[in-house]
Formats: sequence, C-alpha cells, structure tokens
Amino acid sequence: MIKATIQNSPYCTEMRFPCSETELSKKPGEIGMNTEHLAPMATVLEIEPYELSALTDCDISLDALNYLGKRLLSFRK
Repeated sequence: MIKATIQNSPYCTEMRFPCSETELSKKPGEIGMNTEHLAPMATVLEIEPYELSALTDCDISLDALNYLGKRLLSFRK
C-alpha cells in the first residue's frame, strides 16, 4: 500500500493507493483539482513506503500511483 500526501496549491490531502475509482475521483476534488481531466496530476509532498521517496516533490498522475499501488499489492499475494 502507498500512502501519499498530495498537493494542488494551496490545498493538500492524504490518499492511500490503491483506491477505488470512486475515491480516486472524489478525493482530488476536495483539493480543487479538476476531476474531469483524463489524468489528474498532483505534487507529492510525502510518500510511504520510503523506497518511493524519489517521487517526492514531483508531479505525478494519480492514476499512475493507483496502478503502482495495485501492482505492489499483487506481490503480497
């Protein structure tokens, strides 16, 4: 599981990935992101696990983070 604090200036929120499509469309709207955009991007302020810290301060597609979270979760099974 990935836990990330994302920012859309000046607002930020914490999200966990993987998440449902409903949450993926609802959560970014809370920080003023256009949820109708095909690939919403946000700046990652903090991210766990530590191995993904290279993504800190980068603009990342939330869909890509969700996909990565699903792939990481599949290794546990």
